[in-house]
Amino acid sequence: MAKLTDKQRAFAAAKADGLSAADAARKAGYAVESQQSLRVQASRNNANPDIQAEMRSIRERTISDLCTVALSTLADILQDQAAPAAARVSASKWVLEAGGHGLEAQKLLHRIGEGDERAVSQLSAADLEALVVMAADKVRFERGQVLDAETGEKVEKG
Repeated sequence: MAKLTDKQRAFAAAKADGLSAADAARKAGYAVESQQSLRVQASRNNANPDIQAEMRSIRERTISDLCTVALSTLADILQDQAAPAAARVSASKWVLEAGGHGLEAQKLLHRIGEGDERAVSQLSAADLEALVVMAADKVRFERGQVLDAETGEKVEKG
């Protein structure tokens, strides 16, 4: 990624905060000779791949930071003996789901007959793709709609 100027970085940060391109350009300190020139500069910045990458990076860091806060909040609720039982159970469910150990993830793994003991969050992209294909095949088979992978012809259940 090319080195961004301070103004470009400020533009990316303002855009990541949700400002319009023109407002982000104004906030970043771009000279405002006219509204037209501001819009042109904003449009150039908006289309710049390096600035777009910076905006994505800022958003990813923000989401990561918020996830840390959310998990910390859930941990506080889980460990607070004075918290209502329903809140603690709900927090437990969210933590398990986030870790790929929730009931839905486990039911999915067992339903398609994998018996894989790993959490869904530990599966590779290829593992997840295979899981989806197997699940779809199982659903089609249960409905009598299995197709032979080689010929594409329908195969009868049995």
